[in-house]
Order: sequence, then structure tokens, then C-alpha cells
Amino acid sequence: DDADRELRALEELRLSYLDALATAVVPRDRILCLLRIAELHLDLGARVRRVPYPAGATEAERGRFDDVLSQQALPLEAVGRGVLAQAVDYADTHSVDDRFARRARLYQRIHSGASLDLADLAVLRGELGARTFVAPRTLLEAGRIGQRAARR
Repeated sequence: DDADRELRALEELRLSYLDALATAVVPRDRILCLLRIAELHLDLGARVRRVPYPAGATEAERGRFDDVLSQQALPLEAVGRGVLAQAVDYADTHSVDDRFARRARLYQRIHSGASLDLADLAVLRGELGARTFVAPRTLLEAGRIGQRAARR
């Protein structure tokens, strides 16, 4: 099944980042690993929330379906947010302010509902135009984590 194959591939990628995290000594590398692990969890949570409704579902059935999807996505999002917080804390502790530390901070601001300042907008523009280590687009949009907007 396609979903099982994708989950296995994501788990292999997550384990690769965990292995790299275990051996990384350079703060930038550790932050990158933490950020990518967080992105995997947050993006998968957003994907779960976007599973299409069953054909012909009534409004009530859609509401129940959303509740089920939410229960499946919440643990993924909680892990992602926790790992993201670790990345930001680690960056702050080690005075790292590179692209990946700024991306982690940007995610936190976007999804906390905080308004973005000019520096945040510059980081956002940079991430939207990035060609390497590209951020999942769904995570760069307000309201995507833990909300119904993730269905779009």
C-alpha cells in the first residue's frame, strides 16, 4: 500500500536523522537534525489532517472524521513541537543563528500566532525561495499545525 510505503520511508529518514544526531558534535549539525526530525513529524501530522473525506460523507460524518484525524495527528504534532523547541533551545544555548535556527524560530512564531516582524519576513522569503534543504510549504503557512486549515 502507498501509505505504508511512505510511512516506512519516513521512518527510515527519521532514524537516519536520529543516527546523525547521536554522532553530531557541531551545534549547526545537531540543530539541522533536530529541525528535520521536527519537520517530519509536523508535516506528517498536517498530511494526516488533509486526508480526503469519504465520498458522500454528511456534515456530521465529516465532523466525526475530522475528530478521528485530529486524534491521529495530535501525537505527531506534539512530538514535532517538542523537537522544534529542543532545536531552538539548543541554538540559543550555543549561540547559533544560522538558517536552520532561524527557520525553527520562524515555525514557532508562525504557529504560535505571533505577528512576524521584518526579520521574520526576510527569513520567510528566504525559505520560500530556497533550493536546498527546502522546508515543507505547509509548515510555512499560518494555522497549519493542529488546525483545520491544514486540510487545504
